[in-house]
Amino acid sequence: MLRRVRVPEEQSHIRFANPALLLLLLIMLGGTALRIAFLPHEALEGDELFSRRVALLTPVSEIAVIRNDLVHPPLYYFLLQATTKLWGDGVTGIRAFSLLSGIASIGLLGLMGRMLPNGLRAGLLAATILAVNQTHIFYSQEARSYAWYALLVLLLVFWVWRVTRPSGDPPSLRHWVLGTLLMTMLVYTHYVGAIYIGSAVLAILLSHTPRAVRIATLLCAAIAALCFVPWIIAIAGVYKLKRGISDNLDWQGHPTLYSLKQIFASALGILNMRGGTTLVLAILALLILAALLLGRQHPLRQSPVVLTLLLLAVLPPLAVFFLSRPPFDLPLFGIRHFLPSIPLLILLCCYGLVSVAQQTGSRCTLVFSMGTVLLLAIVSIPTLRGLILRPSRIPYDLVSQEVTRERAAGVPAYATWFYGVGEPVNFYCASACVAPLPQDTQQLPSKMVLLFRANSSQELWQFQQLQQDGYAEIEERYYSDGEQDPYGTTLAVLTRFAPHRGNTAGSASASKSKGTPVSR
Repeated sequence: MLRRVRVPEEQSHIRFANPALLLLLLIMLGGTALRIAFLPHEALEGDELFSRRVALLTPVSEIAVIRNDLVHPPLYYFLLQATTKLWGDGVTGIRAFSLLSGIASIGLLGLMGRMLPNGLRAGLLAATILAVNQTHIFYSQEARSYAWYALLVLLLVFWVWRVTRPSGDPPSLRHWVLGTLLMTMLVYTHYVGAIYIGSAVLAILLSHTPRAVRIATLLCAAIAALCFVPWIIAIAGVYKLKRGISDNLDWQGHPTLYSLKQIFASALGILNMRGGTTLVLAILALLILAALLLGRQHPLRQSPVVLTLLLLAVLPPLAVFFLSRPPFDLPLFGIRHFLPSIPLLILLCCYGLVSVAQQTGSRCTLVFSMGTVLLLAIVSIPTLRGLILRPSRIPYDLVSQEVTRERAAGVPAYATWFYGVGEPVNFYCASACVAPLPQDTQQLPSKMVLLFRANSSQELWQFQQLQQDGYAEIEERYYSDGEQDPYGTTLAVLTRFAPHRGNTAGSASASKSKGTPVSR
């Protein structure tokens, strides 16, 4: 008799699950389309070319370059090296790993709804929002570690859910080994991963979980930390030589409270309007508050997964914000470092919408539908605007075309920032068409192309020094992203009218003809 009761329930569950999985697959396909549709128009940047250059080295040389760079641990670069053997080292080949990681994050976030009571709709809506999220699309297209790093944090949340859920089999040795491996991979991918791990451990310690689970979690984190010690020892000498990361990354400056607001608001998208960031942040905060307070039968400490989602979404940005301020002055604050928080904030927000809808009784479906339309509208507006104003990156492929034309006419090109501007242009020229600007400018030709960022004080100073050396600008073009980033690249054609230092060419400005700013 018991068997007859269980079979229909299982069949009902299958019938219920299959449409949800099919819908999630369609959401993932939509997210894939948004990430690849305009990818050919997104030029590679200097940091992506660094990833490519490292991936093409031998393992020994790869370790040395990563260590001397001091910016990231080595795991992502080793994985990228493996994937380039499958997909090649072209533009699409080196970005394929990030694309797959971003798409996998959409699917994983959709499945994470099952961790929450009545959370199926919240998971599917969260996956849809992540598929459309402008920030996540951007980093899913980059040959850098961030999309992979965000996927690892989602897997960490899944692991917390598995070892803390009260029902089912207790966690076995296999689960603890996998947890240790996951934590180790996370810190070897990104240094801020340690803060996400600490937040997950804190969530388990604060939850009403068995003492054995808390001890085992601490042990996993301790082993992962020990596994990371060899890398810390390896970079210690470089850290001293470069006087730490403060001097190495001081160009990032100090974040403001508005910077922190932008980080959280980017989960839904920042509206291009007065008070848009505050409005989005208020909606996000209210829905997350609803997720924490409404429809809950138990205190937060008895819900390890909800507590984990909250702490991992909020603590890392807050922690790094305070570390980036005096007296610590560690310039680590940037939205890319908190990309893992975006899907977690989205899931909490969607779960809050479900909780609000459930409180309305018979109007539950209507309220949820209206909230869904509102959230999708908010997240879609920045994305659609970005697609219209594309590209999202500076079009170095177009810069290379102009440099190639000038080079064919016998005019060489130089860059004040060779790593960030010269190398991407050389990649698209398929040759060394741009050289670093030498310190001894007296050996420069009488006519040349200069690539520089006018909003960089140091690069502008170099340009002004050339003017003092007798160079006059006879043509200028400006290349930026679709949002007209002020740190875009200026292509200036310069001619030396006076050979002696000190002759200012300001009077020649009348002969200068500015080209139309280039944007796509």
